[in-house]
Amino acid sequence: MEALYRLLMALRRENPYAGIRSVLYNPITQLRCNSCNTLHTRPHKDGDYVFSPVEEKCPNCGNTSQLIVAIYVEDQTRPKGKR
Repeated sequence: MEALYRLLMALRRENPYAGIRSVLYNPITQLRCNSCNTLHTRPHKDGDYVFSPVEEKCPNCGNTSQLIVAIYVEDQTRPKGKR
């Protein structure tokens, strides 16, 4: 019984490595134009979800009807000396 108690207490302790992370996350939204079918990306905005239609201008043809086809994260390393 004491072994179980020690295990539970060990799990409740704070992770010493939790604050030490050298990676930043930048969510990216990938859009497909409904007219010319080109793909392009932009920074993620609140409310974006996959397969939602978006009224933004296509940089290739100028059409304003696009579809969100992917949302993903690019990893970037943090500059040394900053936390």
